[in-house]
Amino acid sequence: MLAAGLCSIAGFAAEPSAPDAPPAGDGAAAAALMRELLAALDGDTPDRASALLATLAPLLPAGVADMLGEHIDNFDFRAAEALVRQAVAQLGMALEE
Repeated sequence: MLAAGLCSIAGFAAEPSAPDAPPAGDGAAAAALMRELLAALDGDTPDRASALLATLAPLLPAGVADMLGEHIDNFDFRAAEALVRQAVAQLGMALEE
């Protein structure tokens, strides 16, 4: 009985799931995830931002994912937004839909 209750609680307390990473070379999907990340940061939602960051990390320039994670962990969402915009520019992405 206790185990069933703990399993139920664990299901509600689970971290938000990250979307699947876009295939390499799928710039439109990566840009959409970057827009979602910026929206999560703008809304000050660290759990969502962290989940999106986990998906985007392989696509980001070296060291950027770690720095973004630090900003998110420190609730410095504006610094994280600025860093995302720098990465977008560095990658030559267009964020417009």
